[in-house]
Amino acid sequence: MMNNALHHTAMVGLAACVLAVVSACDRAMPPRENNVASAPGADGGAALLSMPTSTPEAVITVRTDDRTGSVKTAIFGNNLEAGDTKGVFGDVSVAALMQSGGGVWDPVKREVKAGPMRLAREIGMTGLRYPGGCLAHNFDWKKTVGPPDQRKNWSFGVDEFLTVCRAWGTEPIIIIADYFGSPQDAADLVEYLNAPATEENPWAMKRAENGHLEPYGVTWFELGNETDHGNHAGKIYSAEEYAAFAKSTAEAMRAVDPTVRLGIVTAAGKPVDDPWNPVVFREAGGVADFVVVHLYPVNYSSNEPDAPEDKLMQACMAAGEQLERMIFNYRESIRNHAGRELPIAMTEYNGGFVQEKPKRYRFSYGAALFSADFVRILLKPDSGVEMANYWQFINGYWGMVHGSGEDFEEMPAFTLFRLWGQHFGSEMVGVEVETPRIDFEGSHAVAAASGEVYVPAKPAEETNLFAIDRLSPSDESGVRIDTDEAGSMVVELTDVSGARYPTLVSMDRPEHLGDAGIDYLLSFDARFVIRDGTGLVGLGLADPRGWEKTGSAVALAITPTEEWKKFGGKLEAQRDAPGVNFLLRVEPSAVHLTGRIEIRNIQLSAAKKEEFPGYEALTATASLSPEGDT
Repeated sequence: MMNNALHHTAMVGLAACVLAVVSACDRAMPPRENNVASAPGADGGAALLSMPTSTPEAVITVRTDDRTGSVKTAIFGNNLEAGDTKGVFGDVSVAALMQSGGGVWDPVKREVKAGPMRLAREIGMTGLRYPGGCLAHNFDWKKTVGPPDQRKNWSFGVDEFLTVCRAWGTEPIIIIADYFGSPQDAADLVEYLNAPATEENPWAMKRAENGHLEPYGVTWFELGNETDHGNHAGKIYSAEEYAAFAKSTAEAMRAVDPTVRLGIVTAAGKPVDDPWNPVVFREAGGVADFVVVHLYPVNYSSNEPDAPEDKLMQACMAAGEQLERMIFNYRESIRNHAGRELPIAMTEYNGGFVQEKPKRYRFSYGAALFSADFVRILLKPDSGVEMANYWQFINGYWGMVHGSGEDFEEMPAFTLFRLWGQHFGSEMVGVEVETPRIDFEGSHAVAAASGEVYVPAKPAEETNLFAIDRLSPSDESGVRIDTDEAGSMVVELTDVSGARYPTLVSMDRPEHLGDAGIDYLLSFDARFVIRDGTGLVGLGLADPRGWEKTGSAVALAITPTEEWKKFGGKLEAQRDAPGVNFLLRVEPSAVHLTGRIEIRNIQLSAAKKEEFPGYEALTATASLSPEGDT
């Protein structure tokens, strides 16, 4: 019989996440003179995390009589890249993704590979999302089914994916293409997957001809993937256009199978209050069963200034609690704009490191610890998160395992997720942690954290800090900026080649906000007509000290449209930023770009940021085994 409370005393270093198996007796970690963890570094060397020789104690209390609900097993999902990269990531198709699903399928023997299946089972994978990521933008599922010798490179298609899911014991999650096909194509997919093979269901008959008489019964579908950033080839939906796509597609799919569960997508990598989100929640929330959110904290990329390694790793430790607050804000926004509760599906998350040098930090223990501890947050009964999928499982740029056959390199994330898969139970129980908190100065979109108390953000105390009449007409390298009689800003582009980023207004930090952290919020109406060429045009906010020094800026793209549309976003300024620059962004993707942009109702305001307490040095979660004795 178990004690009602188990106490675990741990020594605390820089940061730690504890996942321990305990039985009826209390377990205590003996004091250690020195704590050093060593693991293969991202650059092939050893990555060391040294803990001080004298460290404070933390106490974990597990209350085994406080049973808080079943473990949400759908949180332990993952991602598989198995689409066509052509037209999304360059002009070349990566054959391995289309032929073997990146390494999970043997295209010669036509069978599931044993090595990846073993690894998927080791981490307790419960869900598998397909065919991307961004590879869903142009995914033509109809090319992936049928006799293998008639599919060109598509040896691994929809049927093979579902064969893998059944072999692994994972729930399939399929992304509906947002920039390819029609609502009818989505409805045909549902028929192929879920309808009985009868004459009135021709696509289900094709499934039977392909060797799968019985319906697959796929439940989960996402309506697009990170649709707000476009298809990587110049096509970008507005929020209104995406909502119309989601509604028409949902209607077509449910006409075939009313039991399918459908998710709508949020603005990827942007604040909760990005203008995309309320429009989508309001206009498409009625057809949604869940809302898709993707989170990649730290946001350190190859074109950013060098940053201290310890600061980046500490940002990984501080990120979890801040993202927990962001999830709360998502839920509030959904309620306010959709008019009802909708669960969240966190179908992509990881440390946001997109660079190779000085090290591949996406494979660091910092990124792995963030991801593994983020699972703890998502598992909370009141998190509002129903499903989650780590990005990503095998090979490619992000895979937690790399290799083929039986020989795989296991990245730090795999090591930590294996602990979850092998040592977590079926029922959540209460857990309390008495832990020191660690201050953090902030870095790369992870806010500063200090003290013991969370302080909510304050709305903008002063509006319209920017006025259109502060603009000075300018004409430089084919970009002419002026104002018209109605007071709108007018930008004429004439054969522009090469990127242009002219600063329109520089504004000092508002004195009345003192030394508090500041968000600069920008909103405007715009219309953009391209006469020749292609490219991205927008407005931006940037740290006046320069991108090379700070890596602090935000770009707000203006989609080509003859109608006035509203745009907006915010810059989460660094705490020591002396102000903000308001600038124009012109990035031709062809030899030249010619067009006209009109912008009105420009408002730039400053708001006091929310203040986070120092992050917890130690975190913990607890569950009971199915037998209830561990």
